[in-house]
Amino acid sequence: LCLSYRLQNKEYSSSDSSLTVGDVMTTDVVSFDKDDNLADVCKCLMASSFRRVPITSGGVLVGLISRKDLLTLSAIPVQ
Repeated sequence: LCLSYRLQNKEYSSSDSSLTVGDVMTTDVVSFDKDDNLADVCKCLMASSFRRVPITSGGVLVGLISRKDLLTLSAIPVQ
């Protein structure tokens, strides 16, 4: 399987050994701190096309939270 990409007006192929993760990664990242309000994360995910957002602690990545995580949480009965 060979995919081709057009990045910054330059053609790349997935088999191109000069293509790096840095060439294709998202750099304008939205993240939340692990102590942020869960409602804020929900609002962000609902208002955007994001499927998941990184969670940090002290600027270090500690996990991801996804739409599925939130749906699973909402399906748990309250006791």
